[in-house]
Amino acid sequence: MDVWWNEIWNGLARLFIQPLFYWSVILLFILSIRRIKQERRSFGTKVFDIFAEGRSTWRVSIIGGLLLSLIAIGGGSFSTTPSYFY
Repeated sequence: MDVWWNEIWNGLARLFIQPLFYWSVILLFILSIRRIKQERRSFGTKVFDIFAEGRSTWRVSIIGGLLLSLIAIGGGSFSTTPSYFY
């Protein structure tokens, strides 16, 4: 069971090392702020909360990512990277 926890922690560490992860969170925040400003100009109040886009796109992103992964694996495309955590 220790191997599983070790792999989970390594995976989370690799996630937070990726700059694309931070860019996506920042972009989501900026787009939410712009949407709220547009809603306030149009309706006088905000209609949805700040992370409404994030909650509504999780399913689409996970399904799209899994589909692209299956296509890449099925097509024989793979990438091996050295592990920096061992």
